[in-house]
Amino acid sequence: MARTGAWPSIKRRIIDTAASEPDTIVGVETIAGFEIAFAELVQEPSMVASGLRSIKPSRDKATRAAPLAARGEQGKVWVKDGPHAEAFVGQAVTFPHGAHDDLIDAASGALGMTIGSIGQRVRVQTASDRRRSRRTVEW
Repeated sequence: MARTGAWPSIKRRIIDTAASEPDTIVGVETIAGFEIAFAELVQEPSMVASGLRSIKPSRDKATRAAPLAARGEQGKVWVKDGPHAEAFVGQAVTFPHGAHDDLIDAASGALGMTIGSIGQRVRVQTASDRRRSRRTVEW
């Protein structure tokens, strides 16, 4: 989910989405002040069970999007019809030089979460382990 709007509405959308998709791990890019936002989410009881992850990118957006672009060129990326489909395709065509890139950044972050992360530090907190553990995964 790309971020649009003020923090209270974004926070509510994250919590609601996590509740409606209980098997989905939620990743929050914790840069540019979002460390505080992540700290707020960690305090939400419903988010602990979501496998909430703090993602701290260590490379630029274009490098992080390269695996997504490669899969797109191989015909392995499908865009589901919906309210953001046209915007996603528009951002993909102009990335990384377009005026907007939030949807591509969110999709590349989600892909990174599914197959590892490019030098990212991932902080995980689960319901069974309320203590914060840190691990770094690379691919």
